[in-house]
Amino acid sequence: MAAITIQKVESSKDLDRFIKFSYRLYKGNPYYVPDLYFDLKNTLGPKNAALEFCERQAFLAWKDGEIAGRVVAIINRRANEAWNTRSVRFGWIDFVDDLDVSRALIEAVEQWGRERGMNEIKGPLGFTDLDPEGMLYEGFDQLGTMATSYNYPYYHEHMPKLGFEKDIDWIEQRLTVPRETGVPDRLMRMANLVQEKYGLQIKKFKTCKQIAKAYGRDIFEVINSAYSHLFGYSALSEGQIQQYISMYLNAVDPKLVSCIADKDGRLIGTGICMPSLSRALQKSGGRLWPFGWWHLLKALKWKHDNHLDMMLIAVRPEWQSKGVNALFFKMNGARRASNWRPITRSATSGSTSSAAPTSAAAAGASASTDDPARNPASRPLYQKKYHPIGTTVPTQWYDRTGAVKQKYHRSGTAMPPQHEDYQPPVPPGPQRALTYT
Repeated sequence: MAAITIQKVESSKDLDRFIKFSYRLYKGNPYYVPDLYFDLKNTLGPKNAALEFCERQAFLAWKDGEIAGRVVAIINRRANEAWNTRSVRFGWIDFVDDLDVSRALIEAVEQWGRERGMNEIKGPLGFTDLDPEGMLYEGFDQLGTMATSYNYPYYHEHMPKLGFEKDIDWIEQRLTVPRETGVPDRLMRMANLVQEKYGLQIKKFKTCKQIAKAYGRDIFEVINSAYSHLFGYSALSEGQIQQYISMYLNAVDPKLVSCIADKDGRLIGTGICMPSLSRALQKSGGRLWPFGWWHLLKALKWKHDNHLDMMLIAVRPEWQSKGVNALFFKMNGARRASNWRPITRSATSGSTSSAAPTSAAAAGASASTDDPARNPASRPLYQKKYHPIGTTVPTQWYDRTGAVKQKYHRSGTAMPPQHEDYQPPVPPGPQRALTYT
C-alpha cells in the first residue's frame, strides 16, 4: 500500500496546485462548477480580510507521486468566542476515493487544531458564512452554482468511517415562476399591503456606485444582524465589509439588488441576485484567460441564463415575520416582466425569518418545484468532536430555530431538551437525509 504524504501549502506554486486539483478531479463531470481561480486564490491568500480574526493552513495529500486530496484548516476565533467553542474547521476538502487519503487530511487538520488549543473539529466550513459550506449528499445530478460546492457521492460514505456525525442540514431549492402569470397575485397583494401598512420604500438604483454610496455599508450591517443566530455565524469585520463592497458590490447588476427602507430611509432589508454563471464557469474552466472572461461577461451582460441565483436575503430581526419578504418577490417579478426570461430562483433555506444563509452557503440550483420526480439538492454539515486526553468536554448542541435539520445524540446519553421556541419545520418538498450516530 502506497504511503500518503501530507504537505503544507506554503508557496504560490503550492496554492496553484491546490486550486487546480479540483479541476482535475472533476474533469468531465457535467454538474461540477469550477471555482473562479483568481477569486479562490484571493480567498486563501494573505490579503483575505477574514485573517484579521482567523488562522488558516492549507494541506495537500500526495500518493504515488500525484496529488490525491486537499483541505484547508481554519480557526475562526470570532465564531468560537460567539458560540463558546474551541473549534477547528475544515473546508475546501476534496479527495480521491481512498479512505487513507481522506483520513490523512482530516488527521492533519486535527493535529493542527490541537496544537492551537482546539478540542473539536467541524465542517465543511469556510472562513465565514459567505464561503462555501456543507457537503453534498443528495442531488448529484443537479448543476451546481458559483456560490456552492459540489462533490462526489463517495464523500459522504467516508465521513462516518472517519468518526463524523451529521450536525445540520442545508437545503437547496429551485423555485420556478410560471411563464404566463409571473409572481402570484396573492403574493403581490401581500407585498402591497405590507408596503402600505409600514410605509416601506423600495429603493431603485441605476448603477452599482449609487448602491455602494447609499447603502454599501448598511447592506452588510443588515446581513450581520439578520444572520447572527445562524449556525456558526461570525459577524463580518469592517475590513471584510470594505473588501466585499469593492470586490463584489460593484460587479453586480443594480437591477438585481433589492433594497427596502423604512419610512425614514433606513435600510431594513436587502436581497442580491445574479444571473447564473454556472455554464459560463464550466466553459471558462475557472480561468479568465485566454477566453474565460468572454463567457462570464456574456452571461452577466448579454446572454442571460434563464436562472437567477439568489445569493442572499437578509432582513433586520425587528422586521422579520412582518411579510417584508414579499416585497423582494414583487421587485423581481416586475423586473422579470421587463428584462428577463422566466426566472428560477435558487436559494438555501436557513430560517423561518427573512435571513437565508449564503454560500450554504448559499445559493444553489436543484430540481424544479413542478417536477416531483427530482429531489432538491441537500448538503449536510458534518461534525467530529475530539477531546484532549484526560479532559471531559460536553457535547455541544446547536439550534437554528426553524431550520430544516435533525439532531443526534450519542448512544447512552440523554437527548437534551429542545429550545422552548423551536417548532419542527416542514421540509419544502421530498427530502432524504442520512443519519449518523
